Amino acid sequence: MSAAQSENSDTPSPADQALQWFALLQSGDATGADRRRFRSWLGADAFHRQEFDKLSTLWADLDGAKPLLHDELTHAALEGEAAAHRQGHRTVRRWRAGWGSAALASCLLVIVTGGYWLFSPEVMEYRTAKGEQQTVELSDGSTVRLNTATALTTN
Repeated sequence: MSAAQSENSDTPSPADQALQWFALLQSGDATGADRRRFRSWLGADAFHRQEFDKLSTLWADLDGAKPLLHDELTHAALEGEAAAHRQGHRTVRRWRAGWGSAALASCLLVIVTGGYWLFSPEVMEYRTAKGEQQTVELSDGSTVRLNTATALTTN
């Protein structure tokens, strides 16, 4: 391979150069000096203009297809949002159902325990020490006489 051929293989093809110029010009970052070099490159070879025109035509065709692409992308995005929304509602419903069940169970536990505590007879313990005697009136009105070292539990 000669030096000239090696040098040519390192130089981008006119199609690649056209693509680089097109990207720079479309980016909005091209300076005045960039635009002058571009015009010089464009006028240097008819093939440069041909390659650049191909890209411009392709871009215009893609730009014309933009509404179709936009509609497809919008539809896909809305479908994705709807699916996520449905999934989110299921998750929220599951979360609410779980917490609702837990809250209901807690309330029932408090009611049952509290009701038992309120409506059950009070547990009372009575004790006498060694040598002590005591008479106790129970909640039903009856009386009990505790002798020495005695314990009594009522409910």
